[in-house]
Amino acid sequence: MQSTTAPRPMQTTAVPKAAQTTSAPKPTQTAQDVQVVKTKGGTVSFTIRNGACQLVSAVPNAGYQTKVAQNDGWIRVDLVQGEHGSAAFCIGHENRTDIWEY
Repeated sequence: MQSTTAPRPMQTTAVPKAAQTTSAPKPTQTAQDVQVVKTKGGTVSFTIRNGACQLVSAVPNAGYQTKVAQNDGWIRVDLVQGEHGSAAFCIGHENRTDIWEY
């Protein structure tokens, strides 16, 4: 006599769901916010928001050194080579930048 066994029911497992990802926070700075100042000594970029300046970058030309000074409401970036220098200013409460060559 042949023994017959009932077919086993298939076992199923739940397929794991992909982990939910969140996108990275959007930067608060846009290209329109950046003010680029080009001087003889190099290029300096600032943002000005709500009367406050922030230095984005300072890229001196070959042979120049960068010096930064700041206080509440303003930033000064000097790009210096020997006795020559370029000073890029950001004045937050006036919402402007300025350049001095010396």
